[in-house]
This record gives sequence, C-alpha cells and structure tokens, in this order.
Amino acid sequence: MNSKKHSLLKPFGQPFESVITIVYIVLALAWIVFSDRALEALIPGAEEQAMWQTWKGGFYVLMTAGLLYFSLKRIFDRVRQAQRELASSEERYRMLIECQTDLVVKVDSGNRFLFVSPSYCKFFGKTEEELLGHTFLPLVHEDDRGATEEAISKIFQPPHTAYMEQRAMTRDGWRWLAWQDSAILDEQGHVAEIIGVGRDVTEQKQAEQAFDLSSERLRLATQAAQVGIWEYEFPTDRLIWDEQMFRLYGVDREQFKDCLDSWRKTILPEDLPRVETEFGGAIEGGHSFDTAFRVVWKDGSIHYIRALATVEKKSDGEPVRVVGTNWDVTPHREMLAALLESEQDYRSLFENMTTGFMLFEVLRSRANVPEDFRIVQINPAAVELAERPPAELVGRCLKELYPDIESHWIDVFSKVAMTGTPSAYENRFASLGRVLETWVFVPKPGQLAVVFSDNTARRTAEDAVFRTQQQLQMIVNNTHDIIFQIDLQGNYIYVNDAAKELTGYSVDQILSMNMMDLICPEFHAVVHERMKRRISGDPEDGHFAFQIQHRAGHCVWLELATKGVYDVQGNLEAVQGVARDITTRKDAECELEESRRFLRIIIDAIPARVFWKDLELVYVGCNLSFAADSGLTHPEELVGKTDYDMSWGASEAELYRANDREVMESGEPCICYEEPQRRPDGSISWLSTSKVPIRNADGDIIGVLGAYEDISARKELEEERVRLTAAINQSAEAMVVMDARGIVQYVNPAFETLTGYAKEAVLGGTLAMIKSGEQSDQFYDNLWSTIQSGESWRGRIVNKHKDGSLYTVDSAISPVHDSAGKIVNYVATIRDVTQEEEMERHMLQIQKMEAVGRLAGGVAHDFNNILQAILGFSGILLMELEKGTSQYDDVVEIRTAARRAGELTRQLLAFSSKRKVERSVLNLNDMVNGNEKMVTRLVGANIQFVSELEPELLPVEADASQIDQVLLNLFINARDAMPAGGTLQVSTRNVSAEESRAAGAVNGAGEHRFICLSVKDTGSGIDVDVQKHVFEPFFTTKQVGQGTGLGLSVVYGIVQLHGGWVAVESRPGEGAAFLVYLPAYDRCGIDAKQETVAASYAATPEGRGESILVVEDDPVLRDLNVRMLRNAGYVVEAASNADQALDAWNNRSDGFDLLFCDIVLPGRSGEDLAGDLILKNKALPVLLCSGHSLDAEAFKSFKKKGFRFLEKPVAILPLLQAVREMLDESSSV
Repeated sequence: MNSKKHSLLKPFGQPFESVITIVYIVLALAWIVFSDRALEALIPGAEEQAMWQTWKGGFYVLMTAGLLYFSLKRIFDRVRQAQRELASSEERYRMLIECQTDLVVKVDSGNRFLFVSPSYCKFFGKTEEELLGHTFLPLVHEDDRGATEEAISKIFQPPHTAYMEQRAMTRDGWRWLAWQDSAILDEQGHVAEIIGVGRDVTEQKQAEQAFDLSSERLRLATQAAQVGIWEYEFPTDRLIWDEQMFRLYGVDREQFKDCLDSWRKTILPEDLPRVETEFGGAIEGGHSFDTAFRVVWKDGSIHYIRALATVEKKSDGEPVRVVGTNWDVTPHREMLAALLESEQDYRSLFENMTTGFMLFEVLRSRANVPEDFRIVQINPAAVELAERPPAELVGRCLKELYPDIESHWIDVFSKVAMTGTPSAYENRFASLGRVLETWVFVPKPGQLAVVFSDNTARRTAEDAVFRTQQQLQMIVNNTHDIIFQIDLQGNYIYVNDAAKELTGYSVDQILSMNMMDLICPEFHAVVHERMKRRISGDPEDGHFAFQIQHRAGHCVWLELATKGVYDVQGNLEAVQGVARDITTRKDAECELEESRRFLRIIIDAIPARVFWKDLELVYVGCNLSFAADSGLTHPEELVGKTDYDMSWGASEAELYRANDREVMESGEPCICYEEPQRRPDGSISWLSTSKVPIRNADGDIIGVLGAYEDISARKELEEERVRLTAAINQSAEAMVVMDARGIVQYVNPAFETLTGYAKEAVLGGTLAMIKSGEQSDQFYDNLWSTIQSGESWRGRIVNKHKDGSLYTVDSAISPVHDSAGKIVNYVATIRDVTQEEEMERHMLQIQKMEAVGRLAGGVAHDFNNILQAILGFSGILLMELEKGTSQYDDVVEIRTAARRAGELTRQLLAFSSKRKVERSVLNLNDMVNGNEKMVTRLVGANIQFVSELEPELLPVEADASQIDQVLLNLFINARDAMPAGGTLQVSTRNVSAEESRAAGAVNGAGEHRFICLSVKDTGSGIDVDVQKHVFEPFFTTKQVGQGTGLGLSVVYGIVQLHGGWVAVESRPGEGAAFLVYLPAYDRCGIDAKQETVAASYAATPEGRGESILVVEDDPVLRDLNVRMLRNAGYVVEAASNADQALDAWNNRSDGFDLLFCDIVLPGRSGEDLAGDLILKNKALPVLLCSGHSLDAEAFKSFKKKGFRFLEKPVAILPLLQAVREMLDESSSV
C-alpha cells in the first residue's frame, strides 16, 4: 500500500523529496518575482504596501517552516523504520543463533571470545561469563593445539577461511569438533574478528575408527587362524588363491597356473578321485563342498587339508563361481593318533595306579531303592587299602564286609545310584581307621564305580596346619598393629582387621587404595623416600613415624617397620610391614613436652625464685625470677656459678651455703624460713625460703632444691589463682571439685550444661543426683575405694539428665592431697561420649553384616561350582537319552532341582550385596509354590502352612531372587512370632486401582492395578507403638544375638525398589499380617517373552571344528566343559591355571578361536589371563564364568572390554549358544 502512495507522488519518476523541493523552488521564485509587482499594482499606498510586505514575509516563513517540518518528519520516519527493521533483523539473527544446535562463536584476532552461542555454553558446561574475554585454546586437546594454531593462521591470509578438526574438553569429556571459520575484515582489510561454526563429529570419528579397526581385525583373524581363501570362476576357468593358500599347499606362486589342474596336481593321487567326485556333486546338487584330503608339498611331506566352499548359481541353475576356505588340520589328525595311543597307556596305568578302584553291582529293594552294593571288580590298590585278599572281597556285599559302616557312605552311594549324578566325597571310614577321598559315579545302569585314595596322613597334616593357621590368623587379627603387604607401586595387597579400626575403612576399601592415599600430605615426601630406598634394595634405617588420615577426619600417628618380600630368584616383589598406633604415645610425648614446657612456664612465671645445686653447691639451674634477682638475663648463665660469684656479699654467700649443707647433711627439708638477700641494685629483700634435698632413684642425696618468695609479691600469686579459676570455668569439659566426703564444693558452667542442674542445686550435695541406676552399687564402691586409696580413677559411666534422659560420659577422678599427704579434695572431669558410643555400636553391627555377606558369597561360589557339574552332566545325559523315557524324565528332574538350587545361591548372594538386579516377568503364585518345601523345613512341624492363591493372579516384573528374599524374611518373621506353633497363611489376590488408593498407595501409584501378597501368622501380635518402628533398620524386639533387625527393613527396601509398598495389620493377641503390594504387569508381555525364550532354545548349536581353550581349576568342571564342547563339534584344549593356559597358547602356532575361562583361578585371575591373550590376538572372543555374581561395576568393565560372562551354574544349551554366538560374531568382523 505504501508503494502505491509513493507512485502517485512520482509524476516525474523522481523521489518524493525531490518533487517537493522542485515545487517549492518554483513557487518561491514565482513568489519573489510576482509578489512585489502584484502588491504595487493592487495596493496604491506605501504604508499599506509595507503592511502587506510584512504579511507576505510571515506567510513565506510559515511555508518554509511547514516544508522543513514535513521534510524532517519524513527523514526521521525513515530513520526509525530503518532502526525497527535493523532490530527485527538482529532479533531474528539472535533467535537463529540460539535455536540452532551448531556451536557459534566470535573471537578477536587474539583468539579471545567476543560472543558464544547458548549451544556452545551448554556443550562445554560453562557460563557465558566464564568464557567471554578468555582464549579457547585451553579447551583444545594439547595434541591438537599445533594444528589448530596453524589453521587459524590461514584465516589471516586470503580467502580468510579455514576448516579444522580438533578434540576439546566438554562436559561429557573429550569430543571431536569440526570448525568452519571465516574472518570479518576492517576498513583496511585486516582481520578484526573471526566467526566460527562448529559441529560435534565424535560419532563420525568413532565410526571411522571402528571401521578401520574391523578391517584390521578381519585381516589379523584370517592371518592368525591360518585360513586360506580361494575362488573359482566357471566362465573363465580361473582359480584365485590368496597368499595363505600358497603356504597351505607349499606351492610357489610362479608355478601356479590359476586353474583347477594346478590344484589337482597338489592333491595326493589316492585322494584325488574322491575329492573330484565330492566337488562335482556339490556343483551339481548346489550344496556346500565340505571335505578333507591330503596334499604333497614339494619337500615330500604330506599335510591334511580341510576344505569348505559354497557354490553360487544363476537363476537357471548354471554355476557361476565357487568361494571357499582351506585350513591345515594336520595337527588335529596327529592329536587323534596320539589320543588312541594315550587310551592304550591309560589301561596299563589303571591297573598299576596307586588310587583304589571298586566296581559295585547295585542291589535294590522291591521299592527299587538301593540297599546294598556287591563288589564286582577291584584293583590292587583297593585290595591293599581294604587289607583283605581279593577272594574275600569280590562277590561280597559292602554291609556284609563292614557291618558297622557309617550311614553317610551308604547314603552317598545310594544317592549317586538313584540320580546318576557323580559325587566327590571325603570322610572317615571308621572300620578301616582311614580318611578316604572318593569319586562315585555310575558307569552304566545297575553298577556303581568308586575311585578312592587314602588321605589319612594328608588330613592329619592339614588339621595340624589348619590349627596352626587359625592360631596365627587369630594372632594377626587380634593384634592392634596394622600388618600389611604392598606391591612395588604402593598398592595394598593384604591388610589385617586392625586396619579397619585404625583407618576407619573396611579391608576391601583399603585393598583398593594406594599406601599414599591414607598418608597425610605433609608426610608424603618422607614416606615416599623411605619406600623408594626400601624398593631399591637399601636396608631401612630403623623405624619411622608419620600420620595417616582417619576416615572420620582426624589424624592417627603410626610407627612403621618394613621388610622386603623376595621371589625365588631373590628379586624384590613386595614389601610387608607392621604399623603400630603410637597416637597415645605421641600424645603422651606431646603432653610430657607440653607438661615440661608448662612446668617451665609455671616455674618461670611463679613469684617464687627457684634454684637447684649439686653436692658441691654449684648452681645447676634456676627459674627466670631467680636469674633476674641475680642480675642475669637467662637461667643458663647461672649454671656453673657459686654463691661467691653472685651479686650478694660474701657473708650472705656463707649463710646460704651453710643452710644448703645443713639440708643435705640432715636429709630433712627446711621450710619457710626467712633470710635477707642483696639485689644487684644494692637493695635488700627479705625472702621466705624453703630448701629440700634432691635424691636420685636410689634415694641418695645429689643436691639441694631451694625456693624463696618475696613476701611483698603475694598479691601476684592471688592474681594467678584468679586466672586459673577463669580457665577452669571456660573449659568445655565438666569439672567438679568435692571434699573428702564427696560433698560438691565447685562445678563449672560446662557441668550445668551437661547435667541440666543449676550450680546452686548441686553445691553442698553429692553427685548421687545424676546416678542413672545403670551401674551397680559394687561399681561405685570400687570407684570410691580406688580414689580413697590415693589413686586416680578413669572410666565410663551412664548418668541421668535432669529431664530424665540418659547419657554416657568418660570421667576421670583424681584425689588432691595437702602438704601432709592427706586427701582433702577430689577433682572430677566429665566428657559426654553418648554419640561416640552409639556410633561404635552401629559400626559393630555393620561389620557383623559385612562378615555374613562375605561368608554367604564364598559359600555361594563353591555351591555354584557343584551345581555347574550337576547341570553339565545332566545336560549330556539328556542328549544321550531318549525323550519320553523314565531315565530322561529323571534327569530332567535332576536338572530342575539343580536350577532351583542355583536360585538359592542367588538368595545367598543377596547378603553380600554383589548381585546386579535382573528383572523378569514373574507369577507370585509360582514363587509361593516353589518355596513351599523350603517353608515347611524352615518353620518346623509345629507350624501349619496354608496357602490361598488367586487362580487368575496378574504377573509382576521383578527380580526373582529379591522376591525370594522378601518371602524368606516374612516367613522367618512369622515363624519367630509363633514359638509354640500355629498357622502360617499365605494368600495372593488382584487389587484394583481404587482399592490400591484406599490401601495407601504411594504417590503416583494409585492409578494402576496391583497384586497383594499377604503373610499372616497366629502369634502374639504387635503393639501399636512397635508397629511404627518395625521397618526401621536395626530395630528388633528380639533378645540380643537372636536377630539383626534388618529382616523387615530389607523387605521394605526391596518392595519400594519395585514400585510397591508394605503394610502391617495386627492387634495384640490376634497375630499379625504383612501385606506386600506390587504393581501388576501386562500379561501379553510375559506371553511374548515366553515365546521368545522358547524359540531361542529350539535347536542345539553345533561347532564347526573351531579351537577353544578351556581354563578351569576344578577338575570335574574342567572335564565336563571339555566333554560338552567336544561333543558339540569343537576342538578343545584344557588348562587348570593361567600358566598352563599360556603354555598351551604358545605351543599352538595358530592360537585358539575362543577362550572359555573361570574368573577365580589359583595364582592369577581369569580376567588377567584374558588380558594377556588379548595382547596376542586382539580379536580373540573371551567367555568368562564364575560362581560369584558380578556387581554392576564389574559387569560394565567386562562389557567395555568385549568380554561375555556366564554365571554358574549354567546349563549346556546356554553355554553352547553363547559360544556359537561369539564365534559367529568374531567370524563376521
């Protein structure tokens, strides 16, 4: 619309202002030219013409002012419009900068920030104020700063642009950034500012690096596995080999003609017809070509080659090409031949082995239960152990030969005969007086084989060693000194239990630290130098002391003595040491020094002049006052002088010396006698002097001690007493002064604060008013007898506050004697230690729970190893048995029981807090039914177990082991509430959203459906006051030692973790019911999950001849793993520890395709072994297993390293699936 108006005002095609100016000029000229003439013509009079000239001038001014106003308004309107458009443009630019994800900055020519976009601040985790005015180079990785500065230098040259990639420290760590920079030039063409736009390209960089790494891994894997790759093209009859193929066939590339005939010539003539037939059949049938044959190298040696290929055809069936791989299987063939020879040797070894062997026939009752075992076969070693000739043994039953045989032997044999599960067992055989280690297994149905050895001598020695170790460990654990061992880097390898008390950290926490982590910074240099000398081989020059930082914040003095630990070659491999807490000694030394200093201060500060002489009456020392009276500046100047050398006269010197000799000769003190003294200024002062003989430890007089007081200075002593009283009144510890009868004569303000009693209420009375009744009368009798005997008493007492509350104090009571040695007062100091005592009890309870957790973790590990053997061998049996038979069903039951036992171990591990949470979709009815047998055994025969379960109960998503823990704790709580018996009722039901809100759902949970699990007992019930505290940690109504108070708090925590809550309903005498509410889970989710799980177990994955290194220290599990993997088609080699595994790897030129290793090994761990082998083959797949569950940190560490982990016990199918997946993933890289 504005454009239309302007067009109307442009008749001449000129701007609007130009038109107005032209019109104004024309009108002005016309006015000037014609106005005067018109006036002269129209107005005759001169006066009238003058008047009209005035009006004409005014009119001209008005027109000029109007035109000027109109023009200026037009100009300023355009300026304002331009300003608005500029502001709008700047706002759009600002919004564009703030909204985009790219990083935008503006820097000056010195690389200092002038502008940073919000995205830049957010990306680097800094504010705009922190960045502006500072250079960006400190944010750039030091390796990239040179390239960055070089790129920036290019901006100062035409075309004034630059592109760079750099790493920068952001809030998420080091990230790759790509920058496109452009310069802003000033009027002289110099670079004034630089605009940079950056983008995060970390993922792109990582993808590029991952691609390069994958390519390199594929090349290394092919090279390490010594696998040759070949391709044959049918249209051109061309055979293509890689370099490995030439090495496999021992053929020179120059002699190879790139055709099938060249290949045929390398094959042994006896194998060629078969190979050609199989190759032709693969081409005709379109299936894979898989065969093995022999080739002859040019040196005449014969090698076995395994070939695997795939035929590619057109749509009409015409073959196009064949692609395949070859590898040398000669070592495998040689290994099989050696295995046959080994089996022949094994039979000879069996007949001559020192270990006993018996083969029994199982005799069963009518109920098909094993009741006795008849000896069928026995080797010489067993005959020797039985101490009977073979004729008396073969054909006779075990109970017949040994009527008094212990029942545990028959139970073990019967269990193995019934279940078919091998058992390793060691126990005493009383009839032979021996300790036998046995391995019992079923060689075939109806028979039982027993391998045993005499471990009597070993058991006796082990018992002696165990007792000795227990004694040594008890000594180590009960000592108050820290006994530790560190490696050469200062990392702790071992510490005893005393370290917990002296440092405040647990043993596990200390083992993760370095020695310097605990040492106070001011002692780092001296300790580092001492340890450096020890590690370099120099002997330590005595003990030395330093301070460590206690976890609570205070410092502890330790005295350290170290000793080197050397290996068999004499090389230092560790440093062990003993650190003793000398804090008390140091405090005592400091107190002694402080006491000496304080005593010196007192001696120097008191008005009395003090001096002491030897037997020759030569001065040995004095205080400052005496030195000043003697005209000396310091007491040391007096040493070695006599009275004749002093300022007083000869007569006075003779008088003083005569008195000194009299005291030393009589051996009696001379107290408070008056004598004159001449001062250096000539004045005379009268002194009140006392002298006593000085005696040594044997009682011999060795000198004289004298003190005199200027009687005029007594006022100064009174002032000193006032200052001392003020110090006592301001003490933070309560202080009480009593007379000899215990009547309170003085209390300081701290006593009033501590007890709540005012000073006036206490004075004149006794401290019986603060007695709590917690200590017996005998306790107070012993206290009074101690202090009345003249000794000090120290101890801990529980007192009562004025308001009735109890508090604990550390108290010290000391008698005060008069000059005659009679007790005239008692002084007591009292310090409140209530909070410290409570903290000590709490820490003791936590340490007990940590010990239970560690014990549970260890038991679970050993139990999982046993379960691993059960699951593994049962899996092998299932593969060999026909499905549907009774034997197959029995083995299935064995495997089910083993898996159930595995769940029990996970419950145990809950005590150690090391298991990661593994949620799955569960039905609580199944959980209750699965625990029914356990509950029956747990609660005993006098308690009836009743369950009322909702048939259509909704599932929940939860950790199965934690739900088992909830059930276990609730069952135990119900059992303990019914010591005389009763009924334990468990019920489940679905709860609607409305009902959950009415039941007290947690915030936000009332909009969902829940299920309710109720555990009810018929015990004595719970008081209302107790119900308020039942879920608090460490709260228990049981006697000390009968409960930790953690059971219901654990239930509360687990249920809250799963999004639910717990309620309790009870009345005294009517039992109690604990209601657990958990959010329900969509049923279609569990059905889909079950279908996925079923599909994943549809087929057993087979091996393809890959080589696997199995490392397991348990011989039974090692043999089991080898057997399972070999049966699946893998080439397996086993080792019992890390050293054997490394030897096996080094003895195998092509290494292994996969490492399957237990984490816990003797010596070095499986994780360390895997790290060593990864250095030899970076693409090596690593599968780790353990009876311990991984915590979250260990699980993340394994995942980061590319390791996979299986928790024992693991069945055969999951193991084979994991192995197959890892090998397939490795081959596809």
